[in-house]
Amino acid sequence: MLGIERKTHLRPPSQWVENLLIEADKKVTPKQLSAFVESWRRRDNKFLEKHLQPFRRLPTPQEEQVLNVACDKTKELLRRHQLEKIQIDPSIVFILKEPFWARIGANEEEVGCFFNQRLMKAVAVRDSQPMGKMFLAVAAFHELLHLVSFRRARIYSKWKIFHQMQLERSGGISVANPQQTFFCFLDEAVALQLEKRFAQSLMSEPLFEDECSRLKELQANNPDAYYVVPTQEGEWAAGQSYDYLTEDFEHFLDDIFHWQPHPAKSREEIFAIFEKAFFSGRLLELARLIEKVYGKGSFRLLGEKTSNRIKSWKEDYFSQFIVESSQFRHKQN
Repeated sequence: MLGIERKTHLRPPSQWVENLLIEADKKVTPKQLSAFVESWRRRDNKFLEKHLQPFRRLPTPQEEQVLNVACDKTKELLRRHQLEKIQIDPSIVFILKEPFWARIGANEEEVGCFFNQRLMKAVAVRDSQPMGKMFLAVAAFHELLHLVSFRRARIYSKWKIFHQMQLERSGGISVANPQQTFFCFLDEAVALQLEKRFAQSLMSEPLFEDECSRLKELQANNPDAYYVVPTQEGEWAAGQSYDYLTEDFEHFLDDIFHWQPHPAKSREEIFAIFEKAFFSGRLLELARLIEKVYGKGSFRLLGEKTSNRIKSWKEDYFSQFIVESSQFRHKQN
């Protein structure tokens, strides 16, 4: 009997770099993938030396303590989601002077960033003077969240030349294609919700006792504020990051809680599904929740309504989604 030779379809090579999953197409061998990752890492190190180090201000001893708190709280979240393999410490937080932010065209509201298209572990915080402890902690924690959330990239080959690594999952919940990034503002809203909870936890930290006292005074007129910022005039201002996005997302959580099918979940359990997707990158459970509440096809609409095609941070993304998703809910009923 003649033997039949079967072609084995090997799975394309992939490699984890902590929370970043790098995949390649079938033309790329595992050896080539490893070589590409190493070359990309070398380029990133050069980027760090050339474009970040010249603008870096080393933290003071007190700021080092503040950054330790931000890192420790981030590690608690990583342990909760079984991501202890991701190693972070204050050395990866770069306090960058104003010329850096002017160079990248940052507006006044941008107080931090992370470098999602790179393998290097670094986040940046704007060096504002004077620098408040709560402000530094909150800004560092927020950018660390983005750094440690799930990311996925793909390497494409053409002949023997590699194309640039393309991010398909630029962070957490977001999903990218060459035209736009879906769920961009949903991803940011989840990070802001975690940021708010982190800031509230600082109330029990002795290091922040003086600023927390100031915050309590300012909350009389601004109850939604959750940190304070020192001003040039020596006064204190109440702070809340992107309050319109935070409030709109909380309204969205309330709406899900109100309309969810039985068995009902608590509001905290509902947010936990968003948080899990943010860190794991797995969207199925979140998609099921949204479509159970708003109808089949609504998860795609949510991705579109929170995509980066809309540049403004002051849109009512979730309120608009709730209104427009009624078409799916009517079909479901």
